[in-house]
Amino acid sequence: MKKTFLIFSFISLCWTYAYTQNIHTVNPTPGSVADFPSFSEAVEAASSGDILLLHGGNYGVQELNKTIVIYGTGYFLSGNKKTQSKKVTTRFEKLTINAGAENSIISGIEIYENLQVFASNILIKGNRILPDGHGTAINMSGCSSINVIGNYVGNSIHLVSGTILKNNFIGGGLGGDADSNGTNPVDNVLIENNIIIGAPTSHFNTVSIASFANNYVSTVSGAGNSSPTNNIFAENGDIGTSNQFNVPIESVFIGSNQTSSDTQWQLKEGSPAIEAGVGGTDVGMFGGDSPYELSGIPSIPNIYELKVGEVGTSKGGLEVQIKVKANN
Repeated sequence: MKKTFLIFSFISLCWTYAYTQNIHTVNPTPGSVADFPSFSEAVEAASSGDILLLHGGNYGVQELNKTIVIYGTGYFLSGNKKTQSKKVTTRFEKLTINAGAENSIISGIEIYENLQVFASNILIKGNRILPDGHGTAINMSGCSSINVIGNYVGNSIHLVSGTILKNNFIGGGLGGDADSNGTNPVDNVLIENNIIIGAPTSHFNTVSIASFANNYVSTVSGAGNSSPTNNIFAENGDIGTSNQFNVPIESVFIGSNQTSSDTQWQLKEGSPAIEAGVGGTDVGMFGGDSPYELSGIPSIPNIYELKVGEVGTSKGGLEVQIKVKANN
């Protein structure tokens, strides 16, 4: 059954990418069926631009030093519908993206300590990042042009020039490399359609913001330098253009009495965030041109339901029912 499941899970992926990139499967579970038993072996064997499909399991502390596309299984798999038939997340304790890994894509994984980024032009999409204690969840340094889109981030993010933050839940503040003397300036940062539950750090005042729009933010502190537009703030204030202030969180979102942590951030009926963003889009992580995807399921096909009969016969075979979601 494992072989049948593996073949069907990735047959459509192989067809889609056969002419552009090599695909390798990785599974850290002993005795499992995959091309590689560990992340490090897969990265070492892969060529630049290859795709790694990571089964659910614990991958520990890892580093990436070449251009790789990484797809995991997503997160909150039991709380949302049509996620994966096997509810096991792709878990890293810590992941470091080093110089040499420029243009990599990281999608559908969980990181329980933090994500360190030292390479430019990285796409971080649809991941859950939960720093231990009160540390920085995503720390970028010595790089630029990092796209952080549709993630569920448990604490603060350290920004670099050219960072794009869109459609994320961010459970902490925002800061940057720049200091009060103007060393390591951070500029051209775009922050749109996020939910930010935390005050920006003191270094956020030295970050040059190209756009700060369509966000729900728990505090006004530190946001004044960004010329905020069409945001909703939980606190009272008077900054920017077309913003709403003193709006309690419970009047905006459907709330925590849900099956999944990310579902609670959907807008409730009559929410002041509905069509309140620039151009009439919704404020928050489900609005804009790249809405947040529940559970961070990557944009590749996934099997969300698998039923295998108990008994097969030589004449009738074995009954197998499979339901697949395209995620295009």
